[in-house]
Amino acid sequence: MGLKALVTHHYWDRPGGAEIVASAFVKAFRDLGFHTEITATTRFCVPCYKDWFGIDLTDVPVHTLPINIHSFGIYLRDFSWVPARFIIPKLKPDIIYLDFYTSRPIINLKRRYGFKTIEYIHFPMEVIHNKSSKYHWRNDPYMTERYGKFPWSLYFIGSL
Repeated sequence: MGLKALVTHHYWDRPGGAEIVASAFVKAFRDLGFHTEITATTRFCVPCYKDWFGIDLTDVPVHTLPINIHSFGIYLRDFSWVPARFIIPKLKPDIIYLDFYTSRPIINLKRRYGFKTIEYIHFPMEVIHNKSSKYHWRNDPYMTERYGKFPWSLYFIGSL
């Protein structure tokens, strides 16, 4: 079958920066000749990617948990590894694209299955934990406006 890639992302169901990056990796792997599959925590509108980003994912196999949630996407990162954990033994990918910080259960499979990983860091540790940094999230006007006040502060900080 040739080389195989797995692209895993927590929440594919809206057009955003992380979604265009993940779908661009799907396209890039396919353009390079990889058999590519997707994992997601929830079912999502696969044909929407053609409209949103001009990337057709309709013939890419998609593996999700049997749920459909349109809220709390930030918390779905905590479960992003679950569908990938079930697919990796079957697919035996050569490379996996990850973009969430709860990837340890997937990384622990590297020795057994020998795949490489590409990790996209959406929230670098400096942005989250180093309060003296000019890049800390509380110094970003967009982030403080959106997540700086109750109850959104609990929502955001609880996901970190």
